[in-house]
Amino acid sequence: TTRFFLYGLATLAVIWICLWLIQHFFIQLVRFINRITDRCWRYFSHQTAGRSFIRLITNQQNPQDHHQLTMLFSGLSSIILFFILFWKIRHFSVLNKFNEPIFHLLQSIRTPAWDKIFTLITILGMPKTILFISMITTLLLLTQKQWRTAIHLFSGFLLSSSAVIIFKCLSHSIRPQGFEFVATSSSFPSGHTSFSFVIFSLLAFFATQI
Repeated sequence: TTRFFLYGLATLAVIWICLWLIQHFFIQLVRFINRITDRCWRYFSHQTAGRSFIRLITNQQNPQDHHQLTMLFSGLSSIILFFILFWKIRHFSVLNKFNEPIFHLLQSIRTPAWDKIFTLITILGMPKTILFISMITTLLLLTQKQWRTAIHLFSGFLLSSSAVIIFKCLSHSIRPQGFEFVATSSSFPSGHTSFSFVIFSLLAFFATQI
């Protein structure tokens, strides 16, 4: 019993240390990014062409807020990384070889309880579910005369839908076999992931503005 108790404490201590290290790593990373962003902001502010760019992205409610530039850099970095991943998958790079091992690993740890949980998560991320949530939320926003928010939300759904359809047609990533029914559409990019990320991120952002 004593040994089991000590093992439990040691495990908790290791988990706590790992979480502490991860937390402080990201704190330092955010501080580093903010310092770089501040330098870029000051540089653009002293350039003739840069002032127009700064005015374009400035948060009018808080002109000293540089997070607009951070979000711009994050967006550009995400786009570049996505196109690199898209190129690799389209040309069947080494990344494609990970599909089968990961699929079989996840299949080996399946349980009836986990199947129910992840089935529910999958249903929440289905395009029809996301469309229903988007339409209901948009109608509620319109009734509250939140025109800009409603337009942003529904535009986010339309843009993400268009992007998923286009890139699925351009890159045909075969889905893993071994199920009774396997869709013939490309598995990349994931419609469930794309729709869920865009819509729920927008809803979370709008909730913070209330």
